[in-house]
Amino acid sequence: TILQAPARAAGILRSPLFIEIEKALCSTVLTRQADILTAARVDNVNIRGNLIEQIITGGVNTHELGDIIRPFTNGELRIDLKTKLLDRASAPKAYNVDKMLRFLAEPGSVFAVFLIGVDTVGGVVSARLIPALDKLLIGATVVQHHWAGRASRGVTQMSGRFHGLFESDYKPHVDLESFAVWLNRFGIPKAADF
Repeated sequence: TILQAPARAAGILRSPLFIEIEKALCSTVLTRQADILTAARVDNVNIRGNLIEQIITGGVNTHELGDIIRPFTNGELRIDLKTKLLDRASAPKAYNVDKMLRFLAEPGSVFAVFLIGVDTVGGVVSARLIPALDKLLIGATVVQHHWAGRASRGVTQMSGRFHGLFESDYKPHVDLESFAVWLNRFGIPKAADF
């Protein structure tokens, strides 16, 4: 089931329901842009992220895999909200690898990231819903072991150049090669080895 995750992720990109969910989330960001810009000026990265998450979800922070959960074509879509400050260096903490793998082992599971890009200087907020297995997003994801317990495969962090995800002409792309690289980071053999 885990090895079928790229096909599920690629399939949602063509789904009208996925497009509808992205539009609804982007509409929320647009209507709450002033609140998001105010929250983005908070210096403490943890407090800032929690505030923006609460603004988008209208609720409390769950700190689980996925801040928003939606039923989706014979399974479940989990969406993690992540804020990227576009006018300065920031590398948002992403997901716990073990939680991600357990979720991807469930039939019909798809994990996506709702990226909120904030330019506090320009006063602009942009957003995109991207499958977590998107090629560019995987390339910008690094593993941090010092944030996780001893028996854990680690926690991921978004780092490097992923500003391109916010470009209006960026087309999300999920491929097996990037997924194999992602799995190998955690000591999981390639599909051909099973």
